[in-house]
Amino acid sequence: RTPTRPGVSTRSGSRLRCSGPLMTPDAIRPARGGSKGRAGKNLHPFCGRPLLHWTVTQALQSGAVDAVYVSTDHDRIASEAASSGARVIRRPAELAKDSSPSEEALVHALDEIETSEDPVELIVFLQVTSPLREPEDIQAAIRLLEETGSDSLVSVSSIDLMLWRHGPNGEALPIGHEPGARKRRQDLEVSYHDNGSIYLTRPQILREVGNRLGGKIALFELLPRWKMWEIDVLDDARLCESLARQYLFDQFRAPRIRIGDLDGIVYDFDGVLTDNRVLTLQDGTEGILANRSDGLAISRLRALGVRQIVISTETNPVVGARSRKLGLDVIQGVGDKGQTVTEWAQEAGLDPQRLLFIGNDLNDLPAMEVVGHTACPADSHPQVLHVAGIVLESRGGEGVVRELVDRVLDFEGGPN
Repeated sequence: RTPTRPGVSTRSGSRLRCSGPLMTPDAIRPARGGSKGRAGKNLHPFCGRPLLHWTVTQALQSGAVDAVYVSTDHDRIASEAASSGARVIRRPAELAKDSSPSEEALVHALDEIETSEDPVELIVFLQVTSPLREPEDIQAAIRLLEETGSDSLVSVSSIDLMLWRHGPNGEALPIGHEPGARKRRQDLEVSYHDNGSIYLTRPQILREVGNRLGGKIALFELLPRWKMWEIDVLDDARLCESLARQYLFDQFRAPRIRIGDLDGIVYDFDGVLTDNRVLTLQDGTEGILANRSDGLAISRLRALGVRQIVISTETNPVVGARSRKLGLDVIQGVGDKGQTVTEWAQEAGLDPQRLLFIGNDLNDLPAMEVVGHTACPADSHPQVLHVAGIVLESRGGEGVVRELVDRVLDFEGGPN
């Protein structure tokens, strides 16, 4: 379905000036998880990067839009949007309430764009919580809008299901079929549902009807059907990530780090090399659970000349014993991990920007600020998940270093 000339009108041949995506994180209705202060699903780790990153990347790679904007009132969303290549439009607080519709934010963004730039011919509205799209889908949707002479467009997925609803007294009522004359699924009339992935709107329609859809509406069927899934709860994120890795591996592959770009790796201990639990015996001694596969990975890195060290807040014999078993240097009883990493790098003659730090909790954030590369296990604290450059699939103690070696580090880059 790749158009021959993305973003070009097939009727007149004139280049469309498209602005997209105008993404409105609050309008996606994130599940807040008990905290209004969190950025929610828009920054949820997805295939090693914040969810927002992928939608911005898809829009940029489509070649079908002139500019990509993100409308937000949230600092971390703004920062991630800018680092991903989008332009940020600061949304006023009155348009960022739970009850604020997406259309109000779209009109505000449109006004902001057109105060300093040429008029926008087409708005491409992509929702961050529908990551299973490809750049070619954006191209094809724009082409369909132009070919059909439509005023707006919505991406849909077909459904051929026997639907039911509850009646006023709780009774089961069929929708579009007769229970006494059941049809084969393939004989049912095909309907479509709005999958929330792509909306196209001509600015005049948005202003006139106050809705992203109006005038002549085109339906763009997003194929294959697995692209219909969107993220509303955590289980949706896991499903979508599995589909992305299976079908869109190249696009959603976690970023890799060339081994030749690393001088050293710094590990937090608890929650990285362990599962963050501790076994306390009756004599007061403690034990931990670790993964043997990490030892093989650490040995491989050592053979390549990569310096490695454990820096831990804890002062505990078990930390030293496990580190010695792995052949790692260790610094314990650390108060400020950022300062300790900086001092260790200076003493070792290493450039902090060529170090990778792997941590999982709030006390690891200062260290993440002073190094060039960061990673964290999948079960890390939410703030760590938001700032880590790479979010691993492994949980703490489940072979974090092994995954780093097997999946993240690019050994074709060669050792130093």
